[in-house]
Amino acid sequence: MTQAYFADHHPNDDGSCDFCGIISGREARTIRYEDDDLMVFKNQLTWVPVMLLVVPKIHLTQQEFWRSPLFAKAAALAVEIAQEDAPDGFRFVSNFGEQAAQTQAHGHLHILGGGEMGLYMDFPRKGDYWLRRFGTTEGDAESRQRREDERKKREARQADAPTQDEQR
Repeated sequence: MTQAYFADHHPNDDGSCDFCGIISGREARTIRYEDDDLMVFKNQLTWVPVMLLVVPKIHLTQQEFWRSPLFAKAAALAVEIAQEDAPDGFRFVSNFGEQAAQTQAHGHLHILGGGEMGLYMDFPRKGDYWLRRFGTTEGDAESRQRREDERKKREARQADAPTQDEQR
């Protein structure tokens, strides 16, 4: 499917692309999935428990990747992996350009999840949102982890509590 579409594209093997270095094996990463067209590997960043990158094995810009027939395959794969690795919720992110914090020229899709991720952008009165959503205006990672631990403890207590039928 992809060979004819990408006939004019060649891997960036000049050593300047980090993702091409990972795909070629020059740079080490934990590989989550790989086939002829795509690779999914663990991001070196660790802001949330699940941080994976879905990348085409051929060097494409972000725009080329999103417009290509390969992107539909990448999106379906991202959903499948995210449902396995972050079953309680996940987010997909792609950055386009410097103002959007894109740091890699190689097209890619982020899979984020594995815990409460909070807001993905700043906005006025976000404290009100945090207060309604989380019962606090704290949005730092330590506070999120504390709330996540408390939620898990509540759920465990509820799971261990006898039902009304069992109490009779």
